[in-house]
Amino acid sequence: MEPAPPPACPLDLTKPGQMSDIVSNALRRGLQKPEAEVRAFLQGAEKRYATGDALLAASAAQFQVDEQVLREQVEKFRHCNCKHGDLDGARDRQGR
Repeated sequence: MEPAPPPACPLDLTKPGQMSDIVSNALRRGLQKPEAEVRAFLQGAEKRYATGDALLAASAAQFQVDEQVLREQVEKFRHCNCKHGDLDGARDRQGR
């Protein structure tokens, strides 16, 4: 019997509200930007930016980070808040 296919991720980074959550992690955890500054900039961002890409570009400009570097960090932290588990079919750290 073949293993079940990995679950689909419901995260949609074209939506500014969802992008905001991931940009926050990318800036704070990946790029070591101050939490208070990140929080202040992203507060209400989903209302100020029409798309996730616009929010990402504005975030890069605000924190003086190359947009491609921030985009790479967003990909790194893309699933950090997800509860769907491993998407590549590999076993988790506990071997399940």
